[in-house]
Amino acid sequence: GFQKFMVDNSYFLELYFLTRAVQEGGGRARVFIPYLGYSRADKIEKRGEPNRLKVVAGLFAGLKIKPRILDIHNAASLRFFKGAKIESALPLLAGAIKNIVSNKADLIVVAPDYGARDRAKQFAKYLGISKVMVIRKKRIGRQVRFGKITTDLKGKTVIIVDDILDTGSTLYGAAKIVKNLGASRVLAAVVHGMFSGTALKNFKKSKIDKLYVTNSLYHRRLPTKIKALDLSNLLPRYKKATGVSP
Repeated sequence: GFQKFMVDNSYFLELYFLTRAVQEGGGRARVFIPYLGYSRADKIEKRGEPNRLKVVAGLFAGLKIKPRILDIHNAASLRFFKGAKIESALPLLAGAIKNIVSNKADLIVVAPDYGARDRAKQFAKYLGISKVMVIRKKRIGRQVRFGKITTDLKGKTVIIVDDILDTGSTLYGAAKIVKNLGASRVLAAVVHGMFSGTALKNFKKSKIDKLYVTNSLYHRRLPTKIKALDLSNLLPRYKKATGVSP
C-alpha cells in the first residue's frame, strides 16, 4: 500500500539528489540498485492510475544513467529502462545452500508459483541439479490458494526459490505443501526479504527450516533461522563489469 511506498520514495529522492550532485560536480555516476521500489507496479491496475514503474524509469532517463538492478521482479520491465542491466544474487544464495547440503540426489528445487519458475530453474542450474517442481497458485483477493499436488517428496530436501518475500503467504503456503508431501527438510532462498506486516511472526510458525535472503532490504534483527547474505560479495563482479566499483 501507500505507506510501504513512502519508504521507497525517500530512497529514490536520496539517489536522485546524490546522482545529480556527482554529475554537477563533473563526475560520472554509476548506479547499482539492490532493491527496485515499485518493481511489482509495472502495470496499470486501476483506471486513472499511472504505470508507477514506468514513471520511476523516467527519472533514471532524466539523469541519463543506465542502472544495474538486482533481480528485478519481472525481467520484461527492463524495457522501461534504457540501457539498464540485471544483476543476480541467485549464485550467492545457491553458494550458501551448497554449504549445508551434501547429497545432490536428494535435492529438489520448487517454484512456489508459475511466476517463479524461470528463477527456480536458474537456481537449480547453479546447484547442478535438474529437478524443479512448480506449484500452481491462484490469488483471490488477499487469499492464496494452491493447486493439488501428488508428488512424493519423502526424504527429499526441498529448496523453495522466489525473488520477494512480502507477507510470506506464498512462501509459507508452499512450505506447508512440500512438508505434507514428505519433505524431510525445507529450505528457502529469496533475494528480497521485505517481511511486511506479520511476516516475521508467521515465519516462526512456518515449516521452513532455514531461510536465506540478501541484505537488499535492511532489517535490524531477524530470527536465527533467517540468514541475510551480504551483497558486498557481488561488488567484485560489478567492478569487473563496469570498470569501477559502485
